[in-house]
Amino acid sequence: MNRQSWLLSVVLWCALVGGCIPPRRTFLPESRLVHLAVPPDLAYQRAVQAFAQLGGEVTAQNTDARVLSGRVHNAVLLNVAMAPDATGTTVQVTGKALPNKAPVGKLTEVGDYCALLTQER
Repeated sequence: MNRQSWLLSVVLWCALVGGCIPPRRTFLPESRLVHLAVPPDLAYQRAVQAFAQLGGEVTAQNTDARVLSGRVHNAVLLNVAMAPDATGTTVQVTGKALPNKAPVGKLTEVGDYCALLTQER
């Protein structure tokens, strides 16, 4: 095999391998609003419990401001903030993949968390 055909083989191999490897997926942050027909203090308690039910770890919280943040599945950062409204509490849940993680599949943690949050207790 001469030098030119060897070089062509290397280029073709790189093109084939490079074309077969899917690009690294990134997820944009996902945000949802949830209304709970309970007072803000009870909503905050539910939010902390929902983290535990999802297997998450609360890493920062402020009871007075009714905000908390934590990791779920060691791959997703969830930020939760709540505010009183006319009929209860509005909860904003925002989730994004941690920067040092390569997510696989869909980002379902925000929806899963909201489902746990709205379950009747």
